[in-house]
Amino acid sequence: IDSCHLHFEFTGQDSINYTFTTTGKKIGNKRIYVKYPREVERWQRRELFRLNAPEGTKLCLTLDSVRYELDVIDISIGGTLAALVRTNSRDVEMPPFTEAQILKDIGLAFPSEIMRQPIQIDKLKLKRLKTNSEKTGYEMAFAFDQISKGEQQRLTDIIYRLQRQALRHRLPLDFGK
Repeated sequence: IDSCHLHFEFTGQDSINYTFTTTGKKIGNKRIYVKYPREVERWQRRELFRLNAPEGTKLCLTLDSVRYELDVIDISIGGTLAALVRTNSRDVEMPPFTEAQILKDIGLAFPSEIMRQPIQIDKLKLKRLKTNSEKTGYEMAFAFDQISKGEQQRLTDIIYRLQRQALRHRLPLDFGK
């Protein structure tokens, strides 16, 4: 066939969208053969970069005199996804939180080798609540509603540091040559 421009979009194993443009070369054996692309563009559609939280990161809060420590799944500068895990069948039959609820005086604690003092969040808002995939508890998406400038800067610094570390250790793309 005559050379034509083809545009491809796909979702990688990391659940991120990729795109590339190349030219068609020939058709044979019920296949279209194309030139291997020079570059593949990675789409980061989020306004705020979200990354997996380091193991042991906790969101600590008190509600109705009960202290909760939620396991942080992922985090961004604007919020976090955390899990409230049941340790036995009587624990947390119904989640203690409701959607659109505003919570106050929260601590975001990273493992001590990353950061010694928890980041203090004045207010956060529960945006989404669902049963998590292991059915051992609940996943909750929180938006940081109010945080001081100093704590915001500490959070930004740690997220950028973790982002650089994640990008440094990211595996090269494999297109199944």
